[in-house]
Amino acid sequence: MSSKRGRLGRTMSSSLSQNSLLSKHHKNRFHYFNNKKGQVTVFIIIGIALLFSFAGVLYVTKIVQKDKITEEGFRALEDVPSQFRSVRTYTEDCLRETAEKGLKILGQQGGYIYVDLIGTYDPENPTNADGVNLGNMKVPYWHYSRPENQLNVIAYSSLKPKLYDDGKEGSEMSIESQLSRYVKEHIQECLADYTQFKEQGIVVETSLIQDAQAQVGEESVVFTINLDVKASQGEAQEQFNQFFVRVPLNLKHYYDVASNIAESQKNYFFLEAQFLSLLGSFTSLADNMLPPMNAATFDVAGTKFWQTPDVEEKLQQLISSYIPMLQVLGAHNLQYYDYPVTDLSSIYQQNYNNNIITNINDVEDVEVRFDYFGWKPYFDFNDVDGMITSQNTLQIL
Repeated sequence: MSSKRGRLGRTMSSSLSQNSLLSKHHKNRFHYFNNKKGQVTVFIIIGIALLFSFAGVLYVTKIVQKDKITEEGFRALEDVPSQFRSVRTYTEDCLRETAEKGLKILGQQGGYIYVDLIGTYDPENPTNADGVNLGNMKVPYWHYSRPENQLNVIAYSSLKPKLYDDGKEGSEMSIESQLSRYVKEHIQECLADYTQFKEQGIVVETSLIQDAQAQVGEESVVFTINLDVKASQGEAQEQFNQFFVRVPLNLKHYYDVASNIAESQKNYFFLEAQFLSLLGSFTSLADNMLPPMNAATFDVAGTKFWQTPDVEEKLQQLISSYIPMLQVLGAHNLQYYDYPVTDLSSIYQQNYNNNIITNINDVEDVEVRFDYFGWKPYFDFNDVDGMITSQNTLQIL
């Protein structure tokens, strides 16, 4: 999870506009917070990176038998002389291995293998980037505000990739197209010119791969390559030109779940709602608290002051501490907790319940986690010389 320009991307935009922690874009939705006599203006946009972990790929890697082929492949293998069957099996093993590597990269990077083709990823300034830079991984945002922070303008955009290669605009960066390209570019690394067959006395000649295709189905991903392979041993010889494997990974389902979460934020602003509720528990005129959204005293002049760096640090700590507590109702990793009855248990319980997102469907078989990686969010306070103070709103003489 990043700061201003959100994810998988996705974003939460909010602004403590005097008395409210809401962006200008959302003021009309939360008009009852718009008291002009507030304390501080904050502009925060938080991005959530939706990462496809693809646990199914790990499962396949561990338990799938390397000589397992589809029924159609088995029928094709029956027609191959026994001394050359290992050539076909070896090629399909390499196809499977390369396909799984592509799926893992794509899963770790929010649906992208070739992330540098679609945006920038500044690790020092993630809120003005098109995605999150995690060192060896980059995750484009699926929902974020594209304009620069300093413009104080909300203009939502999305880098969510298409799932299918439908031949239309943008299909070259679809998940199917990227997987096809990856297999075509990298399978030769695994094939290694079939050198291992020389020890068996089998000569294997091959050309450059002609075509590779990945097709995302309802419960699996099918990979097919067109590659001319000629195997010979003595007078015997055999030719192959097409190979395919089926990876039993429910990629479409994971993609749909991630899309639903991004769409939920876009339509219902659950991050804004959660953060506003949370902020109310940590703002007060009391010492060591954040500036309140509104408060009343009988002082002739303002007597409460907050150092801007302190407020910024506490807000960042608040985000870092509570974002990982977000959960999705019905998800496999949902954990519900009932607070013991105390004077403040109702507040604690309400904050906890607000962390559960309730409008995401079909998540029973997946784990959904949220995180914030400690980046400094973008803040814009209405402070003066690094000092936030209350404003006089009413004097009775």
